[in-house]
Amino acid sequence: MIDLENQEREIINLMFSQGISWLTAVRIRHKLSLAKVSKMLGISINSLKQIEKTERLSSNIKSKMAGIYGCPPELLICPSWMTAEHK
Repeated sequence: MIDLENQEREIINLMFSQGISWLTAVRIRHKLSLAKVSKMLGISINSLKQIEKTERLSSNIKSKMAGIYGCPPELLICPSWMTAEHK
């Protein structure tokens, strides 16, 4: 299993190479579509897009996403050292 630091590095690389948000990069890293994840979460695609854009997660959605992605919940939160200017 890849450690948390290496997973974060892969997500950051996706963010910068594709100009996407942290949560979008997490989803893409796991090779899952918006449609698939929204269905698994029981929410609309537009709701998932909004969550990925704003990066605001309820504890329930964060827990479900962690289960879907098979990662610890803390991986769903953009590292604190990444300021708004880097996003």
